[in-house]
Amino acid sequence: MRIRFATCFFVLLLTTPLAAVEEGIVEASGEAQIKGGDKVAAKKAAVADALRRAIEKVVGIYIESDFSSVQREVVKNNNDQFYSNVSDKLVQKAQGFIKSYDVLAEKAEGDVLNVTVRAHVFESKVKAELKSLADLIAAAGNPKLMVVIQEVHVAANGEQSVSQTGEFAGYIQEELLKLGFELRGKEKAADTADESVEAYDAWSKDVGGIARMAREAGADIVIEGRVEFRDMGKVTPEMAGGLDSLVGSTKLVVGGVVRGVDAATGDIFSVKTLMHKEFGSDFERARNRAMRGSLKRGKRINAVLTTFDQLLADATIAFKKTADRGQAYVVELKGVTSFRKQGKGFIKLLGDLNGVTSVKQKAFTGDSLEIDVLCKCSTEELQERIFSACDANASLSNIDIVNTSGKKLAFKL
Repeated sequence: MRIRFATCFFVLLLTTPLAAVEEGIVEASGEAQIKGGDKVAAKKAAVADALRRAIEKVVGIYIESDFSSVQREVVKNNNDQFYSNVSDKLVQKAQGFIKSYDVLAEKAEGDVLNVTVRAHVFESKVKAELKSLADLIAAAGNPKLMVVIQEVHVAANGEQSVSQTGEFAGYIQEELLKLGFELRGKEKAADTADESVEAYDAWSKDVGGIARMAREAGADIVIEGRVEFRDMGKVTPEMAGGLDSLVGSTKLVVGGVVRGVDAATGDIFSVKTLMHKEFGSDFERARNRAMRGSLKRGKRINAVLTTFDQLLADATIAFKKTADRGQAYVVELKGVTSFRKQGKGFIKLLGDLNGVTSVKQKAFTGDSLEIDVLCKCSTEELQERIFSACDANASLSNIDIVNTSGKKLAFKL
């Protein structure tokens, strides 16, 4: 994953022929803007960009040739953190992944400097980095996400209205789907976002309720918040600051706060403030440009990707925590006739299961016992481990599954 969205480029990598890399030798091109006439700094930045692209080629080839189908999907769908790590190392002259390199060509076109390099990449280090990333995401259970973002339009006179289209949330969901994430609770999320500003504020303050709604939908992480599109009116000559092309256009300011919430714990792991301005012939066109993006210095910039890239970096840290502690499940046992003989024994049985890191009684009503469980396992694995353990327990041997919904497993005696 980028942390600059490398998704489309990554797809191209997967079609690169194996001949492109021979014993770790790769050719790649990079570019950088020449600022203030400083070609030395521009060349350094362009070389770093070229080396990053060289490593990306190696990444794509190894995913195709050395990884299992499951590992390929995991890394392909979650490669932003890898590219982020690579970029960080490139700032330090790429010593982490590049053994050596030569600059084959350089050419300035206007204020952009292009270079081509031939690099010798440490293949073993790239493979090790890829495998650790694949293992991390798999250990976190290939997290499921829920997106609840309210879109509010503010007219030039200050009047507010809640958009019923949910386009901003839709674009965020698009980016998630491109990366292979599963989305949960889309209908419930849309209904929540369509509420009034006051109702959404009340919902947003109840972080425990947000986490509970996500768990019920089978999501591990919630991306929630409000984004305002504020119409600042027509640009006057005074406001344009000498940029005559802007005079008469509509200025739009996009602002808001978007958070990441861990559904298992209710912890807020990310808070991002969004601020983006755009211009268009009218409000709708400016809003469209803000979401779909406009080219600036050869790169597509928009409010959606700016927000998403930042959240994704924090989400990766949350994935690591999930991998360390285990995934959150709710296990329900119905038909309990004696808590002392059956309920307590079932709780202890869960705590003794392989991979379980935490067991807490949630509720006991009538004949139904609910338990919060953290397990470094999948839903299917937890289910089978419960069956196996109950088979060896006389008071629980007649247990059967009623249903599974998201991260909730319901059993009965």
